[in-house]
Amino acid sequence: MKQNIKRIIAVLLLCVLLLSNGLIFASASDEATYKAELKNAGFPDAYLDKLWQMHQKHPNWKFVPYATGLDWDTAVAKQNEGKKNLVYISTGAYCATRLYRSHSVGTYTPSNGFDFTYERYDGGWVKASPMAIAFFMNPYNFIGNEITLMMFEQLSWPFGEDMVKAITTVEVMLNGTFMSKTRNSKNNNYVDGNGNITYRNASGGTETITKTYAEVICTAAKKYNVNPCYLVSKIIGEVGSGGSGSTTGTHGTYPGYYNYFNIGASDSQEGLAVTKGLKHAQSKGWDTPEKSIDGGTEFIARSYISVGQDTAFLQKFNLTPRSTYGHQYMTAVNGVVNTTYSTYDGYRSAGTLDIERTFKIPVLNNMPNATATSVNFTGYFGLGEGIVTVPSSPDFRNKALENDRGMPKIMPNASLDGDSIGTVANGSSITVYGGFREIKVAYDEKFKRDSTYYRMHNPLWYSVKVGGTNGYVCEDFVDVTTNNSVPIGSSFKLTYKLSSGSTEVPRFMSHDTRIATVNTNGVVTGVSAGTTEIVIYTANGAFDVLKLTVVAVNENGVPVIATSPKYAVNNGSSFISRVSQNTTVGTFKNSINERQYLRITKDGKTLTDDAILSTGCEVSIMDGDTVVKKYTVIITGDVNGDGKINITDLLAVRDHSLSGGKMLNVIQAKAGDVADNNKTRSDGKANITDVLAIRDHIAGKSTIVPVAY
Repeated sequence: MKQNIKRIIAVLLLCVLLLSNGLIFASASDEATYKAELKNAGFPDAYLDKLWQMHQKHPNWKFVPYATGLDWDTAVAKQNEGKKNLVYISTGAYCATRLYRSHSVGTYTPSNGFDFTYERYDGGWVKASPMAIAFFMNPYNFIGNEITLMMFEQLSWPFGEDMVKAITTVEVMLNGTFMSKTRNSKNNNYVDGNGNITYRNASGGTETITKTYAEVICTAAKKYNVNPCYLVSKIIGEVGSGGSGSTTGTHGTYPGYYNYFNIGASDSQEGLAVTKGLKHAQSKGWDTPEKSIDGGTEFIARSYISVGQDTAFLQKFNLTPRSTYGHQYMTAVNGVVNTTYSTYDGYRSAGTLDIERTFKIPVLNNMPNATATSVNFTGYFGLGEGIVTVPSSPDFRNKALENDRGMPKIMPNASLDGDSIGTVANGSSITVYGGFREIKVAYDEKFKRDSTYYRMHNPLWYSVKVGGTNGYVCEDFVDVTTNNSVPIGSSFKLTYKLSSGSTEVPRFMSHDTRIATVNTNGVVTGVSAGTTEIVIYTANGAFDVLKLTVVAVNENGVPVIATSPKYAVNNGSSFISRVSQNTTVGTFKNSINERQYLRITKDGKTLTDDAILSTGCEVSIMDGDTVVKKYTVIITGDVNGDGKINITDLLAVRDHSLSGGKMLNVIQAKAGDVADNNKTRSDGKANITDVLAIRDHIAGKSTIVPVAY
């Protein structure tokens, strides 16, 4: 008997193993078949893995490609026109990362804690950069998660005749908001004790509609064949979970009027979006919440869904043939992403997540294929060094800062998640290896806030080395020192390197197109004098930054100032510093962008390329025999100008200090201001502290670091 039982168990185990192997092979076969079907339908290779993962989790979901016929680069450029796409800024943490804010409008005057005065639309909203648009408009970035995938769901009514299920689902979505039928801190002025809608009339009196918000929303949704979950997400995305001036009925100019979808509430510099929206509500007779929701739903159905903008994504980014790139519902570049969680959570909580759904996902021509995991400029343009720069009044809410000291965190990965492995002091020089985008998103009850931190506030990170520590520092706090220059009207082509095996075509961005432009081939052209950043980036979020100075030229086309990716050029005082001891003239020239116009002299004699630079050497930009601009070289520690740091320099600084600062001329005094041991910033004076630093350098106890003056 026992032997029979053992045989039966053995047979069962064998069957399990065979079935398991069969399932593994079937799964591999299913994956290949499913991906082939997706590709034959018109989806690009970059989409396939992500859609297969979604299919495994939700086999009832259907994915349909929407072939727009539009060119990717053209679409990004068109979406960058005017104020179609905006990001939010404020002093401190709650602010779009700086590369997502365009500098193509505004002025270079410091303002409100920023080094730039942004042209604002409706309060804190400013123009988004092409890099931000390219991220939020690319479906690749959002189809691999069941939450953000919701922006591609087709928006027709999904509940058939089951109004009870619809209302139940919507009520779950409304829980905790001003529209919930259950009492909470946000809905005291919006519902009564029974959950019915209350509102203010034009005279300020309170009236009641014997319906809940869920009932009103679902009635309008079914009437106009719209998904009610989308309507809830839309309302909360527009007016917030606590309502706004568009929903109170107490506006000073338009009392008793309501605009739950903010229709007609266009952004403006004056910050009058709510007023404009309520003026529109008055013209439509929306003097109750029910009329506003019904009328707004009809408008959305008639103006958007019925004409092909039948997903939340297409309402934000209109890639349809009708009014292409126009007729877009919201201006916040990340707005549609932030509405997805409430839709998802409503489905999940109501148990309807896995019903049949259709997702209409745009495909554009010439899209990035997302095969590059890193990208770096090469040659003169390559990264190498950065200076840590923290705002003078850091906002300690910023999660990328160490809160008690306002010092940037060094993280183990390109992410806010986890514990920091150190901090880095303001003004520190660090080695920069490349840029990467945060890919972590937290999906919980704090989804909107947390996802905005990851996607908008602190999404970009540099891989760095600080001392002996390798890690990541938020891009907002690192100014790369690598730079190049181009005369006004001239052009040059960027060179770069992608991760091994990548066939992706990276994209380029000029932070300020008024100063310089860069085309899709990486050709940079100077437009007007000034400094901006040129950025290269990939679909997966790798990026690199080049500081670019566009130099004014004289009537003969000769640059009127010098610029350098390595040395500190002070055009106001005409100094060139941060030059190391024993630097040859030839090496120096190779790091000056205007090298072909240079003449370098000492005591009136022209130096050859093998000569050693010293304090007091003169660097002239020449237009033939005419000097256009002249600079004096300062070698930190080389006080007497012999190209060396020795006892003579120590004694010169000592005597200068003892004389009360009367022995050295301006150039010599700056060379003697060598900074304290192991620091990279001088204190502005040549004194006894510098004498000690020179002494320790001569003794081999420390090394004098070249300083920028």
